Amino acid sequence: DLNQKAVVKAQDITSDIQLFGNRIYTAEGKGGIGVYEISDNGLSLTKISSYLYNNDGDNYPVSVVRLSPNANFVLCDSGSMVAELVDFRDINNPVSFKRTRLGGLYYARQASNGAPVANRYLCIYDHLKNVQWYDFGEDNGNDPVYFTRLKSLGMYSGLTSVGDKALVSLKGQYVIFD
Repeated sequence: DLNQKAVVKAQDITSDIQLFGNRIYTAEGKGGIGVYEISDNGLSLTKISSYLYNNDGDNYPVSVVRLSPNANFVLCDSGSMVAELVDFRDINNPVSFKRTRLGGLYYARQASNGAPVANRYLCIYDHLKNVQWYDFGEDNGNDPVYFTRLKSLGMYSGLTSVGDKALVSLKGQYVIFD
C-alpha cells in the first residue's frame, strides 16, 4: 500500500529529484535547487538548503540536477543555454563554482543521466558544440576539473553512464565511449 505520510511544499514546479543518503536534491523551477532531509523513520521531509540560479537579478528555472559522487557539487541546467556547477560543501551556504554557456540547439534535460560515469565524471552537452565534463577524481584535490571532449560528434541527443563508460545516442545509433 502506498499511503501519503508527509507533504512539503516546493518553491515551484519540481522537474527532477536526486537522492543521496537521507537527502534529496530537487530542481524546483524558479525556486532553484532545494535540498531536503528525510527523517530517520522516512515519514517527514525538512528543507535544509536552497540555491537560486540567478543571472542579473532574474532567476532561471532549474530543470535538472545531477550530483557529484559525494554530493558536494550539483550540476544544474535550465534550458537557457547556461549550465552551472554549484558548490554545496557548506550546505548552509551553497555558491556557484562554474557557470558555462552552451552553444547550438539547447533544450532542458541535457545533463548526463544515471550515476556519474566511472563514479567520477558528470557532464552536460549541447547538440553542436561539445560535451562539457567535470572530473571529481580524488587526484584533483578538493575542486573538480572542467574540460571538454567529443567535440566532433555533431548532433546527438543523450548521454548516460554505463559503469565506467559513457553511452551516447548519436545520429540514430548508440555509441559507447570509455
